[in-house]
Amino acid sequence: MDKTLVQSISVPSSRTLTVRESDSIEEAIREFVKQPDVHTLFIVDEQKKLKGLVKLHYILNWVKLKLGMNLSDRTSIRGGAFQAFEIMKLCQSQTIGDIISPAVSVKAGNTLEQALHIMVHEQLVELPVVDDVGKLIGEVKLTQLLARMLESGSDAAPTCQL
Repeated sequence: MDKTLVQSISVPSSRTLTVRESDSIEEAIREFVKQPDVHTLFIVDEQKKLKGLVKLHYILNWVKLKLGMNLSDRTSIRGGAFQAFEIMKLCQSQTIGDIISPAVSVKAGNTLEQALHIMVHEQLVELPVVDDVGKLIGEVKLTQLLARMLESGSDAAPTCQL
């Protein structure tokens, strides 16, 4: 797996879930509804350049706040506990750009191992694939990556380090 390139399992960007920063959160929710197996929304500009992403659980937290539901201590954003400024940010958010997370991505020439490291670190199920100028050209899904890893056999599995 360490030498297999992302382009070998990348799905074309025409099949990825994208919206623009200026789109409303409600529009983003409509896009999620159209593709229920998607967990990450990619935010692009007019030239399809990747600007950032929004995870489905962040949208769910926005919905909870809008419905007046209590947010438990178990709820987290970007791996950390909810903090007052994050709750305020969610409450005041109108567009998807208001709740965008920084763009993390790989290039088609990166290895699957590099992609896996990013996905694990960022807790992503879908990872955007960009070209040299940052234009979204596709995505890698964790399920595809793990399937490829299993096909390659146990010798391709990442090593455990303590």
